[in-house]
Amino acid sequence: MSYDTIVDRMMDWAIGNPVLRALWVEGSSIEEVRRPYRTLALHLAVDEPDFAATFQRIEALLERLLDARVLGVVDARCSAKEFRLTSGGLPWTLTVEKSSMLAKRPRAHVASLLCRTDHLTHVMDFSLRRK
Repeated sequence: MSYDTIVDRMMDWAIGNPVLRALWVEGSSIEEVRRPYRTLALHLAVDEPDFAATFQRIEALLERLLDARVLGVVDARCSAKEFRLTSGGLPWTLTVEKSSMLAKRPRAHVASLLCRTDHLTHVMDFSLRRK
């Protein structure tokens, strides 16, 4: 298993799941959001009505799709949930966000993988980006 494989499998799943509004890679530098990935922080956004149900199903999906083991789930800024995971010995995170809160979380760099919002990177707060 590689980070690239994790991203590819998540993209395949996301494309076939119309409930998901967006999927992207996030990092503190531009290098962190480009292949080949050295670390992996994936994010996905869902609309408010689908958030709870998606959050409840995601652990089983990650286990089935990526042989992922959940090390922990923590509350993240702006009502998001962050899964701390390992797949094939690789540590990574998946943050599940509400699409209505996309503009509320500060970010540095983002690489969009799937966007059904038509404005994903236009509404994001990039205040963590290095000047």
